[in-house]
Amino acid sequence: MIVSSSLSSGSFTWVKPNWKDYKVEHPKLVRHVKRLQELGLKDPWVRNYAWLYSPRIYKTPWQLCKSCFFNRLPHGLAIAIVYTFCQSAFIKWYNENGYGEAHAH
Repeated sequence: MIVSSSLSSGSFTWVKPNWKDYKVEHPKLVRHVKRLQELGLKDPWVRNYAWLYSPRIYKTPWQLCKSCFFNRLPHGLAIAIVYTFCQSAFIKWYNENGYGEAHAH
């Protein structure tokens, strides 16, 4: 616990979520409840799954792709550019100092 808090370099405050914030309003959950009602069944624990479909947590496949592409692509591109620059500089240094293929027998 001490190591993880020092690595994160900051304090994290967790707030217990209020159960009243989660309602069975998402279309998938409503459809699930209606299907059960048609069969004469009831799921008393359906509210426990409502957090999965909360707008803060649940994202459609398109939203996931969009967030991955636009949020993570710039970082990956920057890493690729730095790596390519470092690799080309190392290969140039390696060949100039007599370690490369130019001096092979």
